[in-house]
Amino acid sequence: MAQKAGGVVSPEKGAPVSGETVVRAGHGEQTPTGAEAPGLSEWISRGF
Repeated sequence: MAQKAGGVVSPEKGAPVSGETVVRAGHGEQTPTGAEAPGLSEWISRGF
């Protein structure tokens, strides 16, 4: 998954995802992608 200004790119489709797009992961609270984007590099390095 690549980080883009204001959001992230979907790894399956390569389409830009807005930073306001809400993620409902199935555990914990829902969150917008923009709030999670700063940790993206760490997630990738851990294999997520």
